[in-house]
Amino acid sequence: MKTLLLAASIGIVLLISAKFIVAEFKRPMPLPVRTELTPVTNAPTTTLSSGHPQPEKTTIEVIPAPAPLDLAPPVVSNQAPLSENAPPTVQMNAPATPKVKVAADAVLKPSVALLVPVPLAREALSLVGVDSEAEEVWRMAINDPNTPKNVRKDLIEDLNEDGFVDPKHLTAEDVPLILSRLELIEQIAPEALDETNNAAFMEAYKDLVNMLNKLTPQ
Repeated sequence: MKTLLLAASIGIVLLISAKFIVAEFKRPMPLPVRTELTPVTNAPTTTLSSGHPQPEKTTIEVIPAPAPLDLAPPVVSNQAPLSENAPPTVQMNAPATPKVKVAADAVLKPSVALLVPVPLAREALSLVGVDSEAEEVWRMAINDPNTPKNVRKDLIEDLNEDGFVDPKHLTAEDVPLILSRLELIEQIAPEALDETNNAAFMEAYKDLVNMLNKLTPQ
């Protein structure tokens, strides 16, 4: 009898245990919690189509990393910063140097060597008609193309002044020199170097004739 009761009690316990196990298997399993990186919001909890409430989402606030610092050294420019109120820069051009036109005959070119220096030619002029050597030097000067025209002109036209004691107060003693120079002009004028010399010969000859006429009776 006791064995039957013990067996019945064990069977009842086993039956109850089996019901609990079956009921446990039939219970819905909770869904696993998913961790999502989403911005912090106050969104309400949604419900699954199965009718079971969805567990609240675990939110993690993500702080953005700071921007990298630019450690490159600053570029220093030598150019002065422009100012809006700075006056405009005006570039001034240097004034052009005026060109002075100088006649070729006005000055002696130092690079050109003259056959006879001008001072020596002037000294020889005073002896033309008296000294043959001085006359030769004078002729070299007036026939030198490198001698400026104005110098040659003066050397010829001044035959009526240089060599006379007092050109403004002539005397009978000046007649031989006048005649000598008139004869010289008649000889060399036809072979004048250029028109400048030829015109100067004509002027000197005219003046010497006038001087002679004043000293000789008509």
